[in-house]
Amino acid sequence: DDSLLRHMLGVFFPFYASFGGSNQESLCAAVLPTLQTLFNAPLSSPLSAVDVEDVANFFMSITSPSFATGDPLE
Repeated sequence: DDSLLRHMLGVFFPFYASFGGSNQESLCAAVLPTLQTLFNAPLSSPLSAVDVEDVANFFMSITSPSFATGDPLE
C-alpha cells in the first residue's frame, strides 16, 4: 500500500513550495516532464490511472506566487 508515501509527498511538496523562490522554480521545471510522463504512460503502467488534471491543478496551486508565504511554519 502506498498511502503513507502519498501522504508524505502530499505534505512535503506544499511545504517545500511554501518557501517560494527557487523552490517554486524547481517545481515549475518539473511540471511539463511530469505531465508528459503521465500522458505517455502505456495502459499497462500504473501511471495511466493517474488523474492528469488533478496533478496539473496540484502543480498550479503550489507554484502560484500567492502560495508562498515566506514562513511555512505559520
